[in-house]
Amino acid sequence: MNGKAVLCRQKSEWRTGRRLYSSAVMLLDCQKLTHWHWEQDIDDIFSWKVMLGPWLSLLDESPSQIGLFEEEWNHHDTLTEKTKLLHNTEIPTQPWKTGLPADYNEHAPQNPASVERVKCLAAECSRSTWAGRCSTDPTPTRAKS
Repeated sequence: MNGKAVLCRQKSEWRTGRRLYSSAVMLLDCQKLTHWHWEQDIDDIFSWKVMLGPWLSLLDESPSQIGLFEEEWNHHDTLTEKTKLLHNTEIPTQPWKTGLPADYNEHAPQNPASVERVKCLAAECSRSTWAGRCSTDPTPTRAKS
């Protein structure tokens, strides 16, 4: 890891003069991340003390502690001979969504919620049936470009 605490991919976007990072796939050196407090961070996000976007983009982490790994380790919608990990970024084409409700925001809490409330909502949603369902990828060749 060349002395870095986190390896991940960069995003193309910038915020407050800094490049954003993708936390979807990371390699972590936990001994260098003792300042990360998962349970507290999640509680802070759900109580709106911490904003999710900057947290997911690693804006609170020192850029000197973030290294980059090859894009093949988090290939966004690209499947080639070099791909090591395929990341399906489009919700309707994620294979594990096939047949599931396609109501991405309809049942999301509109106010701050506790982790327990979110778990309850998820359980309620999984028992419900809705008309909208995700389908298989209508353009399966798209990911193979």
